[in-house]
Amino acid sequence: MAEPAVVWTAPNGVPTKLEWRGRRFVVCARPTPWIDRVPWWRQVAGEPGAEAGGLLEQPMWQVQATDGEEVVRLDLAVGPPQDWWEVTCVYQ
Repeated sequence: MAEPAVVWTAPNGVPTKLEWRGRRFVVCARPTPWIDRVPWWRQVAGEPGAEAGGLLEQPMWQVQATDGEEVVRLDLAVGPPQDWWEVTCVYQ
């Protein structure tokens, strides 16, 4: 799964709000930062992250967010550049 999202962050880069699948969410629990390993051998020109030129580690955030009706837990991948965000996993 890799779906684009618009993410707003605090000055320190921590996600605070996001828009995904046409819905707006507010982060309602402390986000957890982590690093994912990128399968560099699968990067193809034109795919998100390919412009990173051999990036081996992907900054990630796990967030719990609500749109006022539903609470979801998501993994978010970020950049480069820093304004590029994707939802990579939704936990049920």
